[in-house]
Amino acid sequence: MLKLSTFALTLALLIVGCEKDEDEPITEQFVGTYRVYDPDVVGEKLDSVNLIVDENTRYQFVHYRVRAGAEIDFCHSSGIVDGFGTNLAVFHPRTIDLGDCDSVRVPRDTFVADFVNHGDTIWMDRDEDTLVYELRVR
Repeated sequence: MLKLSTFALTLALLIVGCEKDEDEPITEQFVGTYRVYDPDVVGEKLDSVNLIVDENTRYQFVHYRVRAGAEIDFCHSSGIVDGFGTNLAVFHPRTIDLGDCDSVRVPRDTFVADFVNHGDTIWMDRDEDTLVYELRVR
């Protein structure tokens, strides 16, 4: 009887110990550059960016200066992203910091994404007529 009780207690502890903990939220942070090119309107604008993605569904773009003294031309933004981690990432901005920046260049809509062919750098591109968006992060 003692052996059965010891076995039952050991089995109960093993089952309790093996319960799966709640998954921690996954937050990924990437750094890189964001280039917007339109030869007819703005020319070329290049900025450095932090891209923060939570749970592959929410994102934040936080821009910072490429070099000392450079003006930041891009607005910080955040919102929902669909398909992050696949070959298409669709950005839906919900909040745009409308300081002294150009909100036309806020990443939005569908970017073709390549997570495989450029080493540890992720390429995300969007072409719209003559306007070209290029996001390179790692």
